[in-house]
Amino acid sequence: MYALLMPALDPLSEKAFEFQYNFINSGDAPVILDMLTKNNFLPNADVATKRSAYLTVLKMCKLLLTVIGHVMARVVDDPQPSPSQQTECGTLDGNGTGNLGLSCSSSNSAPISNSPRSPVSVLRQALHSIPNQNTEYMLRSVASKLAQNLAEQILITGNEGERSRPMFVQALAWELPNITTVRAIIRLAWAASSGNLQLLNATPDELHRMHDKSATKMPDGEDVLVCKEALEVLTVALVLNPKTLESLTKDKMWHTFIIDLLLLCKNRRPGSGRKRKTSAQDDRFLVSQVLRNCHTTAVEARNRGVNVSERTVRRRLGEQNFQS
Repeated sequence: MYALLMPALDPLSEKAFEFQYNFINSGDAPVILDMLTKNNFLPNADVATKRSAYLTVLKMCKLLLTVIGHVMARVVDDPQPSPSQQTECGTLDGNGTGNLGLSCSSSNSAPISNSPRSPVSVLRQALHSIPNQNTEYMLRSVASKLAQNLAEQILITGNEGERSRPMFVQALAWELPNITTVRAIIRLAWAASSGNLQLLNATPDELHRMHDKSATKMPDGEDVLVCKEALEVLTVALVLNPKTLESLTKDKMWHTFIIDLLLLCKNRRPGSGRKRKTSAQDDRFLVSQVLRNCHTTAVEARNRGVNVSERTVRRRLGEQNFQS
């Protein structure tokens, strides 16, 4: 399926576009996300087969979510200053919203405002860097091309997109993917990062123990690929459903997962590459300073508690798409 969606020869060809477009419009695209939450996914397959299958599913999920993200960036616009005003997505009234009969600022949706940190603003900013511009150029091009045509379809009435309409209704309510899918992606990245994909359905405590210094083995190169792919999908997913991130920050599992992947994961061999001058805690501190005050300079952030050069501070902030 992925070979048909992203053919190696020319994924931007008209023939490939026709298949990609029809796949999104079929209404069956969300089944790809459902594969991540199935406990009986390839139950009799060996670990190597499951690893390869999950890698393919993750790639398809990344394509699907990236397309949805680009569609939302085109269809959803910042509403008028009044936060209580509700505008139906089926009305072309200058807000650039689409014809889905959905209230873009409904009580069930994440709040959207003219603030630079509104969900739609964060989404547009994130799409500049995710998926990775250097390694996923073709996927980004395909997603952008599909989004242009799908957005035009959403903004008009007609029966052509009826089957895919529920998926976009859910997306425009900032509820796709749901929390269950996001947790499944986390578990997949978590298990793969320690080279224990067979423990995908283990408890968070068991997954955490696999990162203990005495228990963790060096993950296989294929496991690393699965982990990286899962993390990219997770990044897109959290941008599309910001309420999920709010929920996860209150969950101990999320904090343990972050610690394991940032501090304890052994997917990098000792001594390979130059040692970073800042710790994960330093990096989070620098980002927090900029989030508190967008006018904070690199020198000011450094002087507040991080003993590194101004250039290093700029690099760390640049890694998170902040300018100082």
